[in-house]
Amino acid sequence: MQSGSNIASLVPTTLALIGNKETKFEYKMNTADNFSGVRPIEIVKLALACPLRGLVLCVFGIGLPQGLFRQFSPHRLIQPDKQTSDPRVQRWIVPVPTNHSAQGLWWLGPMRTVAIDIVFLALLAVMLWQNVTLGLQIVISWRCDYSFLLICWPIACVMWLMIAMMGLLILAKKIRIQHSEDPEGWERSWPELVQYPYKWPQSEYSRGVIWGENSEARKSRGLRDQAFEVEITMRFDYAWEYYEAGIEILAVGIYLYATFVLTSSLFVSGQTAIIYMTVMVCCLSTIRVLLAIA
Repeated sequence: MQSGSNIASLVPTTLALIGNKETKFEYKMNTADNFSGVRPIEIVKLALACPLRGLVLCVFGIGLPQGLFRQFSPHRLIQPDKQTSDPRVQRWIVPVPTNHSAQGLWWLGPMRTVAIDIVFLALLAVMLWQNVTLGLQIVISWRCDYSFLLICWPIACVMWLMIAMMGLLILAKKIRIQHSEDPEGWERSWPELVQYPYKWPQSEYSRGVIWGENSEARKSRGLRDQAFEVEITMRFDYAWEYYEAGIEILAVGIYLYATFVLTSSLFVSGQTAIIYMTVMVCCLSTIRVLLAIA
């Protein structure tokens, strides 16, 4: 039985390692750790553009930061980007799925987006089912009368995402969303950003794209890659540092909680633990692949 709990206790760490991959966001920052490993804020970025996918990815576990409080290091070098040197500003580039209408596949983009969302929901249901069934089988040594401690793990992840999003809205002085085809000064609303992948192609760009055509070929024909630019301006200096440090501390706390619960679990056979880990790893790996191609 002890071997089963030892195997199960590795699940949070394994999921954190699988999730330790940057999402399809490009962002321009003012700190020297631009290209460090993925941070919990990557999930916030994904949830801002695709709430459903951000929620599903978050429920499987929040990726661990490379180091806590690194934002406050005295040796941190400030490197302004090409567009702004204001430490309160971050710009995130959200790629837009391409609709290939030139080959009669104008419906492919929205239908693919819906199909991937359905797969995400199915994987989320499998993950929750695994946690519920395992939670009913095990007993936590330090809380024998509480059978719901394991299912509190994904619930805590959802609460973390809600706190992170609310914190961003409270600290942000202004959030500007603009599409690459919009004229200067034109702004979009957040619902437009979320709904865009589900809409039929309406622009000349979308109607002129050829299936399999790469970015350089499109540019040679005078077509630019579509994307949304999200510019977030905080209310005060160093707000980004405090915000990221706060959500990262909460993420580490959730990771430790899940590890302690699974390590303290009793009556877990090795076979049950292996099946649990395999299912969780396969589900999250599928999500990572879909996020890469979506």
